[in-house]
Amino acid sequence: MIDIIEEHHNSSSIAIYQDDLCISYKELNNKVNNFFVNLQTSTICLIIGSNTINTIAFYIACLRRECIPLLLSPSMSKYYLDIYIKNYKPTYIFSEPELINGATGKEDYTITELVKTKLKSRLIPSLLLTTSGSTGNPKVVKITKKNLVSNTKDIINYLKINNNSRHITTLPINYTYGLSCINTHLFSGGSIILNNYSIIQKDFWDLVNRYNPSSISGVPYTYELLYRLGLSKLNLESIKIFTQAGGKLSPEILKHFFDYCNKHGKEFIVMYGQTEATARMSYLPYKNLKAKLGSIGLPVPSGSFTLVDTSKYDSISNNKVGELVYKGPNVSAGYAENFLDLEISGEEKQILYTGDLAYIDKEGFTYLCGRKKRFAKLNGIRVSLDDVESCINVHIKSIAISDDKFIHIFIERNDEIDDTLMSKLKESLKNFNIPIIVYKFKIIDSFPRSQSGKIKYSEMLKS
Repeated sequence: MIDIIEEHHNSSSIAIYQDDLCISYKELNNKVNNFFVNLQTSTICLIIGSNTINTIAFYIACLRRECIPLLLSPSMSKYYLDIYIKNYKPTYIFSEPELINGATGKEDYTITELVKTKLKSRLIPSLLLTTSGSTGNPKVVKITKKNLVSNTKDIINYLKINNNSRHITTLPINYTYGLSCINTHLFSGGSIILNNYSIIQKDFWDLVNRYNPSSISGVPYTYELLYRLGLSKLNLESIKIFTQAGGKLSPEILKHFFDYCNKHGKEFIVMYGQTEATARMSYLPYKNLKAKLGSIGLPVPSGSFTLVDTSKYDSISNNKVGELVYKGPNVSAGYAENFLDLEISGEEKQILYTGDLAYIDKEGFTYLCGRKKRFAKLNGIRVSLDDVESCINVHIKSIAISDDKFIHIFIERNDEIDDTLMSKLKESLKNFNIPIIVYKFKIIDSFPRSQSGKIKYSEMLKS
């Protein structure tokens, strides 16, 4: 059993702010108990919710009851939702009313009860998170109690989160980084300011002005927007710590934030993580940001990094390059693709081959320099380029490549290409729930290939 608010059940301190509401830990615990009594242990629950008090209370109730929550994006299409229901046989679906069959009611949520299907084994995960962002691939990561607790404590330790910390959300609860921010602040007795607005909206800044958060977290795009808005024009007075993960931020913007933080007595912490490691694997201490610009930093306190296959890659500045391998108690119990895969062995090796190429300098700081596998990470959402290609290839042969800002889709020139076809391609990509402007189509005469006939992906962006 996991209860991330266990030490604060009877506290009168504010746990969550939502719009004009604020509730104490005691009040939150009462909400959790109201859900808890109606759940069954060893069942699956799909949670399709935004950042709301009830979504968080229901999530905590699932953890406490050992009813396994699978968090999904509210923007997921019904097509992919039906796949998850078929594959994982959930007993419950928790959702905001309009997301399930157009249900309405006085509450801001609805609970749909399906067939009661229980796992027989006691060795089961505590939490399920998706691996593919919004592409709808039903493969999920099996997070255990040990994974969740160890990573939560590590993050609290190095970010010095305590009961005075007040965090405003910018990321959805179904995204591992966003969920981690919620876990760490509630576990430590801090406060969460729930936000579902973009940082370019006035409503977001109204929340900042009203509740004075002490920290904010974001993916690269979050900080690109803040940079464009102009830090000096924004009310960032209460914010003492900025944290960033979910991809690489440009050196120019990192330097800008360093100068700003240095001048105003704030800190900017770069981090690195994957869902398979529960949330975060490394952090770059603020004091090292300028000297180690571009680094993902040091492993979290309970983890370690090594490199493998260094003979396959060219060195960088006399540093060996290889696939980055992480070891730590936060490494998940593997993957599941359906209900039958959910049991765990209890003998996990706690080692994660990240798929990222990296080097480690003589002072132990790690730098990423490429990807071994074909996936893109766009604003914290991991997208399978093979999934994108498969979607387009139903209509016409394509190649998808990402530069971590856009997904470039290349098509060989032929007579079939017209406005009607291009409209079909764009329409089919909507199921991925990524803004269409992320996709850049390019028609070329032919795909570059090696002598063996393999497509030379590295040359595609040069076309």
